[in-house]
Amino acid sequence: MQLRDKSHDFYTDATPVLHRRGTGTKTFTLKSVPAGTTQITYYVSCSPSSHYQVTMGKNFDGPCANVVQNSGGIPLASTGEVKVKIKLPAKTSFYIVGIPDSN
Repeated sequence: MQLRDKSHDFYTDATPVLHRRGTGTKTFTLKSVPAGTTQITYYVSCSPSSHYQVTMGKNFDGPCANVVQNSGGIPLASTGEVKVKIKLPAKTSFYIVGIPDSN
C-alpha cells in the first residue's frame, strides 16, 4: 500500500492498529487502540478487483483493486476489544490497514 509515500494522497505517518493480508471474508480483533482514538480509517486493496465491506459496529463499502482507491472512517464505539470484519468474495486476496484518528 502507498501509505508511506509522502507524495501520495493516502500518505500517513500514523502507526496502524490493523495491518493484515488475507483471502475472502475475515474477522480481526484489535487488542490495542491508542487512547483518544475517535475513529479508525481503513484502506483496502485487493486482487482481483472486487467490492468489499468493512464492518466495525458501523460499516462502509466500496470498490477495491491492487492499488487503494478509497478509504473510510468508522467511529470507535468502545475502548475494549474491537472486532473488524472485511467481507470479500472467497478467492479474492486483500490487504487492509487501519489507521487510528483522534480528531
